[in-house]
Amino acid sequence: MAKPCDTDKDWETRKDRIIGLGERSFHKSYYPQLKQNLDRLERFHTLLDSTSDFVLLVSLPEGTITDANAALGRLINVPVDQLIGSTFESLGLGDASHVLAVLSQDMNSFLEGEATATHSVVTEFCHGDTLVWIEFSYCLAVLDTKSYGVMVGRDVTERKHNHEMLAALLSEKEAMLDNALVAIAMVRERIIISCNRRFEIMFGYQPGEALGKSTQILYTSKLSFDSFGEEAYSALMNDEPFTRIQMLARADGSSFWCEMTGNVLDHLHPQNGSVWMMTDITERKEAEDRAKYLSYHDAITGLPNQLLFQDRLQQAMMFSDLAKTKVALLVADLDRFKTINDILGFNMGNRLLVSVGERLNQLFPSPDTVCRQGGDEFLMLLTNLSSVELIGNSIAELIANFTAPFKFDNQELTTSISVGVAIYPEDGADFETLLKKADMAMYRALFHLRVGECFHAAK
Repeated sequence: MAKPCDTDKDWETRKDRIIGLGERSFHKSYYPQLKQNLDRLERFHTLLDSTSDFVLLVSLPEGTITDANAALGRLINVPVDQLIGSTFESLGLGDASHVLAVLSQDMNSFLEGEATATHSVVTEFCHGDTLVWIEFSYCLAVLDTKSYGVMVGRDVTERKHNHEMLAALLSEKEAMLDNALVAIAMVRERIIISCNRRFEIMFGYQPGEALGKSTQILYTSKLSFDSFGEEAYSALMNDEPFTRIQMLARADGSSFWCEMTGNVLDHLHPQNGSVWMMTDITERKEAEDRAKYLSYHDAITGLPNQLLFQDRLQQAMMFSDLAKTKVALLVADLDRFKTINDILGFNMGNRLLVSVGERLNQLFPSPDTVCRQGGDEFLMLLTNLSSVELIGNSIAELIANFTAPFKFDNQELTTSISVGVAIYPEDGADFETLLKKADMAMYRALFHLRVGECFHAAK
């Protein structure tokens, strides 16, 4: 049964709602969406052409250029339209065959369901007569079962030059530090963060071996490590450099004297970072100690000299006043010592002086003191004596001891000795007076004894 015809008015209303019928329906639904997509695509192309990075799409596995932005044309100095359809290898962007091979491997991985990665490379490119460095990354993209290589790159020549300049500066800095005459180390939380080669050589470590280790490895004991840290960081918190001469330990366990100077990066938090300069001063310290030793000791015999002897006499007299005891100063002189020097030479004379000093030290051990006054004269300090009779006993023992000859290689040497004595407090209250009285006693021969006359060759 036929339906009644629609009125014209109803038809116009229904026609406006029909999609897919006639040109009007096309313009009302599909065309606006298409125009929106085209506008978006145009904006995207404009965006790509405006960027300084080059972008290109390479079809795989053929390796032909499907699309590219204006930046690639500027880099190659060829219009982009002329690049479309050419091979990727023709661009001269590094090892193109390797890039395509990697993308081909990614294609196989994708087909097997494996994830693919983004790759990157930095390569040289000749832009006319100018050599530039290009960094570009590339990855696989699959569109409607078709595989492409998506590549994005940029000119990194300036960055590379800056990196090379920075690397050169760092290399020069390291060279300066490694050739410095002092060891330098950066420390944080008492951990060695960095150091120069001089530091490693000084402490006996291989390159990089000390990094990350506690500075405790540099100290001879845990006690010295703790005490040094307390004093050092206490001073550094006041924003003052800290300098100390410290006995430190090498990797092999040997020790040496080191002068250390530290400065902090932030005095409010000294543990966060400090720089230390260290110098091996073992030779200097030994020379200073030797000079100090020689200022108080005789260079030939090693016995205390007159300066040290006077100091010990002063202390002995002070103790004597408190303890109500006596102190004796003895002067001993080797007879005919000049003749021994003239006949046997100064070397034998010096050996005799050393042997005499050793024998006297055995007779008068600490707290008594034996001193070489000079030439062939020796001084002896006898302390804490309760009576004068004890002094006489000591002198008698001294005379008896010197009856034995001195042996040198295949020779025996005997000598005579003269002794004088002065007693504190009876004979004086200072060194000069006591020495004068002892010399006078010796020259008056009050205690003058001869114990030998000649030199004997060993049989």
